[in-house]
Amino acid sequence: MFRLSRMTDYAVVVLSQMARSDHVVFAAPDLADATGLPLPSVSKVLRLLALGRLDRTRWYLRLCQFTSCLGFVAVIAGWTTTEVGRQPWTVYGLMRTADSVTPSLTGSDVLISLLMYVVVYLVVYPVGLWLMLRLVWRGPVPSDDASPIEAGRPKSPIEALASVTPEGAA
Repeated sequence: MFRLSRMTDYAVVVLSQMARSDHVVFAAPDLADATGLPLPSVSKVLRLLALGRLDRTRWYLRLCQFTSCLGFVAVIAGWTTTEVGRQPWTVYGLMRTADSVTPSLTGSDVLISLLMYVVVYLVVYPVGLWLMLRLVWRGPVPSDDASPIEAGRPKSPIEALASVTPEGAA
């Protein structure tokens, strides 16, 4: 585990405890007792939360910066776990993975499959990038609709649908 600062670790523990608890109101001494953290540190984290300045503190922004890649790490870790467990014909400790390989699969078959994937991605990626850039270069499309924007919002999706649906059509 990497450590950004002690306050960052404290904030993560306090927020985790708050998320786990069913209480609506949290007091610093209660959270300090539940987490085993020093009371002044818990008080500082709660004060930053209450003042709405947590997102402006340097240590919190650093934490957010370093945790932005955790979704990708979770996807890769899940994929690895799935693929390692996806060997039903191989019994751990009794049969080696090398012995359970399909005998009809040759190295050239694997190479052809890999090359086909590479070719498809070499076509799909530039075309998709070109299409997105073309949309950006064109800019916003002018609207032919001359009606003014109406203020207000419907209270529910049903009301929005009723305002678009003509009478008697539903």
